Amino acid sequence: MKSKRLFAIRKILGTEKITSQDELAIRLKKMGYRVTQSTLSRDFKELNVTKYNTKEEDPYYYIPDTTNETHSAKDEYKQHGLSAAIKSVAFS
Repeated sequence: MKSKRLFAIRKILGTEKITSQDELAIRLKKMGYRVTQSTLSRDFKELNVTKYNTKEEDPYYYIPDTTNETHSAKDEYKQHGLSAAIKSVAFS
């Protein structure tokens, strides 16, 4: 059951912009999975789920380095992620 639930989470986060764990729990419930917030937290840790923040829209969850699914957040992160935040590096 856990592997199927993790697959479902990957699929949802790979295709939708989920902004809260409650929202994800509701989506999973519709698919037949009943989860608690603590279960989702553990699943997020196992899947390396992170939250993508932009100024234009609400933060949403995604899984970095997904190779089998198209995910716009992954592309956006590459373009606007850490490299966009660093302006210079100076050593003392």
